[in-house]
Amino acid sequence: MLTLKILVPREQIKDHLDWVKQLIGICAAALGALVYKFDNPGPTPWQIKASGILFVLSMLSLFVAYTGFVGHQSRDNEALLKRVALSLFFGWATFILAFVAILARFLG
Repeated sequence: MLTLKILVPREQIKDHLDWVKQLIGICAAALGALVYKFDNPGPTPWQIKASGILFVLSMLSLFVAYTGFVGHQSRDNEALLKRVALSLFFGWATFILAFVAILARFLG
């Protein structure tokens, strides 16, 4: 069975919190750019709709990971909880897939 285990020492939690905040900010900026660029009366391409949905999912799961990192500060164990590790993995995956959907629209 596949186990997802991420070890984060207490000294590095601030760094992880900072980069998760940056990823959330990038997702918000990308959503804003998509809404601004494709705010026209014509039909919106499916790749852009998919990208918007993936950015929202990424933001939500990265927010869950962020709150998990905040809770991890008070733990003695270096291993992240499974739900935090899974939400971090899911946030990264949907973040990358959202950009792939944008690229599929403009390159394809």
